[in-house]
Amino acid sequence: MPRPRIDFDTWQPQIRLWIEEGLSHDEVRQRLQEATGLLCSQSTLARQLAIWNINTNQKIDKSLLLRI
Repeated sequence: MPRPRIDFDTWQPQIRLWIEEGLSHDEVRQRLQEATGLLCSQSTLARQLAIWNINTNQKIDKSLLLRI
């Protein structure tokens, strides 16, 4: 049975709000994990933000993106 995954399409508006509030990439990830009860890696969130073309005003570790 596949592991449950975060439905990023459902959470996109809230993630955008957190970023607009100035939360760091890691704080957004932590809040998302707390809200969903599911794990979210830095690279998964970084990839999703890149797909949405959201600028978090932070340097995303490019090594994380290379592993995607």
